[in-house]
Amino acid sequence: MGFGKKFIQAIETIYLKQTAKVMVNGELTESIDIRKGTRQGCPLSPLLFVLTLEVLNRNIRGKKTILTLKTAGRNFSTTKYSSQ
Repeated sequence: MGFGKKFIQAIETIYLKQTAKVMVNGELTESIDIRKGTRQGCPLSPLLFVLTLEVLNRNIRGKKTILTLKTAGRNFSTTKYSSQ
């Protein structure tokens, strides 16, 4: 999508080598490596999901072999979040 090197490095810095600690009976555990997913409540995760979904949508729209839904005289190949 044409993001610059600094933007990509910032995202990698946030998401690579994440760790967490759990508090049990008032004491913190050793660090736990987070290998999949993101921390609960991470505000950046939904935005990255939408960016990923946009790449998928672009690929779907670009393929003529993907069937579309025809209704009310209009063709639909994907549905996205909309304010309408």
